[in-house]
Amino acid sequence: MDSNNGKGMAIASLILGIFSALFGWVSLLFTASGITGLVISLITIVLGVVCLVLISKARKRGFTGGMKVPCYIFSIMTIVLGGIAFAVSGLFCLTILLRQMSASN
Repeated sequence: MDSNNGKGMAIASLILGIFSALFGWVSLLFTASGITGLVISLITIVLGVVCLVLISKARKRGFTGGMKVPCYIFSIMTIVLGGIAFAVSGLFCLTILLRQMSASN
């Protein structure tokens, strides 16, 4: 197979990986904003998974270039950041909900 077959997908995965990693850091900044933090962190996780799928498809199509490792690193980092942000945002939302419930009693 020609190594250019999956090059477009690999480039798309790298660009998406960089974008989603930046989005992951933004999601960490919005963890204290409640629902917004949850939504942004979910989007971050989805972008990371899409990045993994794209680089896997590029590899299956025969791409052998050096972009594979950075794509995997960006996507895994994004999924981890998104997961951390989702957990913290979820705890923050739960804390707010419990405070409102105790204040109404």
